Order: sequence, then structure tokens, then C-alpha cells
Amino acid sequence: MSHPDIADGRHGPYVYLIKAALRAVEMPVPTSLQVAASANIELESSGVGMSAMLGATVGSILIASWFAAALTGVMFLQAYLYFRSRPKGDSKIYSCIVLVLCGLDAAHIVCVVVSLYHYLIRSFGNDDALNDVTPSLALSVGITAFVTIIVQSFFCWRVWKLSRTFKLVPPIIIVLLLARLGCGLAATIKAIELKTFSGFIAHLRWVFTAGLALGVICDVLITASLCFWLYRSRRETHSSNKTLDKIIIYTVENGALTSLTSIASLLCVVTMPGNLVFLAVHIIISKLFINAFLASLNARNSIRAQKEQSTQAHRVLSGLYFASPPRTSGRAEVRRDLSNR
Repeated sequence: MSHPDIADGRHGPYVYLIKAALRAVEMPVPTSLQVAASANIELESSGVGMSAMLGATVGSILIASWFAAALTGVMFLQAYLYFRSRPKGDSKIYSCIVLVLCGLDAAHIVCVVVSLYHYLIRSFGNDDALNDVTPSLALSVGITAFVTIIVQSFFCWRVWKLSRTFKLVPPIIIVLLLARLGCGLAATIKAIELKTFSGFIAHLRWVFTAGLALGVICDVLITASLCFWLYRSRRETHSSNKTLDKIIIYTVENGALTSLTSIASLLCVVTMPGNLVFLAVHIIISKLFINAFLASLNARNSIRAQKEQSTQAHRVLSGLYFASPPRTSGRAEVRRDLSNR
């Protein structure tokens, strides 16, 4: 079928080709999100695309919210155990930090629930709403940044206390933590302004990725430094070596758990930017940090209580077995008295 311009002989075929090329240049180049949308439309026609899209977006956040709620319950249990068994002379700073973290965790889980209510109830049946970034979901990223800097600053302070002469690592960790907090706050503010996941991925993915990478580096530095200085504190044939070994194990377990979760979220945002699995994994990070902090406090209280009980038992045994026996009673009476006790 010939073109009108060619048919009437007013323009040659070369002029028509030039016009067609210009029209092609003026056409918008499809972005990766548009390609993904077209792929979803093709899949939807076969009855698979919509379920896959829901599972990778709202479904992943829903499953993450279940784990987050469970970890919140564990967190409140650990907080209760801390306030019940803390020593009388314990610093009030620890209690304030625990209360602040509990409040941040409660606000975090509320933000997640409000976001799910938007996607599953208010926007039920509206496929376009799956691309919305709710302010509550964006705030959860900022809350995670605050939780991270509070908990890691506490462990950084422990590194400072243990490192007697070499004080270079803690300042480096503090600088990285401030950069991590800046990335989290920037991602939160810009996500609220952009209002869409497509905009978030296009403009803020590198900020989100940088924040996760900085968090992983801080975790590795803190865990390695604590393990190094705790191991240096060991002595040959010393009675506290078993206690130090327990603390080293606790440190490695807590650091490995938070680091692996952050690495998982980092890998998801790099390899799968088209879905929300990375954000689902990120929801759990703050819960793990708070539980690691409370577990370290409760482990400290438990070790201290065991040490006090062993010291008290040692004093009692020393008084029973090494004190001079009563003058009016013989060895048999002393044994009888011990058996009665």
C-alpha cells in the first residue's frame, strides 16, 4: 500500500524515509519499567502475571510483616526480662535506650500495618496502587536508620571501652554510622516526595544501596573489633576465660545475623529492583538490631548474676570449710550441722 505523498508524486521515496526516521527519533524510548509493565500485561493475559506481581510486591511485604510482628513480640519479652532482672546499680542510660527502642519498634510495626491496610483494603482491586509509596512505608525506612545508629553506637561504645590504646576504629565507625543515617533519611524524604516505587528505583536505588552497604561495613567492623579485644583480654588459666568465650559467641551470633539480613536486602535491591522483596527484607532489619541489643543486655545480666551466685557460694563454702569449728562441737557435729542445712 503506497503512501499518499509518494502516490501523488509530490515527494520522492527518500523524503518519505527521512520523515519516517524523524518520527522514530521523536518516539519515547521505552524504559525498563515500561518493558516490565508490558511483560506483566502479556503474562496477565495468560492468567499468571497479576498473581506473580502481587506475590513479589504486596505479598512479600505481608510475609515480612508476619516475621516483624513475631520479632516485636520477642523484643517486648526481652525488654520485660531486662527490667525484671537488671541490677540495682545499673545505669539509667540503658533503661532509657530500651524504652526509646521499644517506642521506635512500636512505631515501625504500626507503619507497616498502615501500609498493608492501604494496599490490601483501601486500594483493593486497584492495580495502579501497587506502584504507590505510602508515607508510612517510607517512614519505616527512616525508623530503621534511627534504630541502626542507636544500637550500633552502643556496640561502638563497647569497642571504645575495650580498645585500651588503639582508638582509631570507633571514630571510623561513627563516621560510617552518620553516613548510614543520612542515606536512610534521604531515602525516606525523597520517597515521600516521589510517591511511586518506579521513581524510587529510578532515582533512589543507589542511596538505599549505599545505606545498606554502610550498615554491613559497620557490622563487620564492630563484630571483628569486639571479638579481637575480647580475645586479647583472655589469660592463661584464668577463671574468666569461659565468660569471655561466651561473650565472644554472643557477639559473633548477633553480628552475623544482622549482617546477613542486610546483605540479603542489598542483594535483592541490586538483582531484583523490579519487585519489593528488598523492602520486605529491610523491614526485619530493625527488629533484629533491637533484639540483638536486648539480648546483649540480658546476657550481661545473666553472666553477672551467675558470677555473683558463684562468688556468694564460694564465700559460704569458704566460711563452712575453712573457718575454725566451734569449740563445743566435734567433727561429727559439724558434719551433722552441714547436712541439716
